[in-house]
Amino acid sequence: LYYEEFKVIAAIGYKVRVDSLLLASSFYNTSSNTKLAVVYSLSGFASDSTEVPAYTFASPNALINETSGTTSAKAFALNGAAGVTVSDGQKLTFRLYFSCGSTSAGRYGKLKDVKV
Repeated sequence: LYYEEFKVIAAIGYKVRVDSLLLASSFYNTSSNTKLAVVYSLSGFASDSTEVPAYTFASPNALINETSGTTSAKAFALNGAAGVTVSDGQKLTFRLYFSCGSTSAGRYGKLKDVKV
């Protein structure tokens, strides 16, 4: 249900190859089943969706508890070494899904320094 979404848009007349995504992410005040899954799409999720290996819904990446900052770095490749080519005027959309097993108040997924 909950995700953060980012878009990379290639300018008209240009192509962009996106090969990786870098970010820092953790949870505040819990480590109870805290996870992150990442998917991307060239159609805005209308007709395609690709899960990032090691960040899939079936096998999400575990996030640590950090109460004094957000420094846990994550880096992953898109489409192996080939990357994803974004043609002119096309959009590459990323969604980052957070999950937490705690139901207590004051538990937050944190995201910082997202870089393509």
